[in-house]
Amino acid sequence: MVARTVVAVVLLVLSGACSTGIDAERVVGEVDVLTDSGSFSILTEDGGSEGFMQPLHWKDVDGTWHEGGEIGCLEQGQTVTVGVANVQLEDDGFTVRIATWLSCA
Repeated sequence: MVARTVVAVVLLVLSGACSTGIDAERVVGEVDVLTDSGSFSILTEDGGSEGFMQPLHWKDVDGTWHEGGEIGCLEQGQTVTVGVANVQLEDDGFTVRIATWLSCA
């Protein structure tokens, strides 16, 4: 619960104080690299590659949602869907991409 509150506050601050807006998207791809810290990269369907920090919410292969903890279903070569919040910063138009959830199902 605390982690969810922290994410909500951070997104609120980013969206109101120093950004021009937030939009969301789903990114589908195959897991390419996993790190011990929980970050990962995926090869996207359009041939690109994107890296993400471990999201707070994730769904396992059985469809059960989890809040925090190690993502037990995340394996190299597996197809996953990542919910991404795009936060456009006000000062120079730079966009921060934050993985808000991940689904292995």
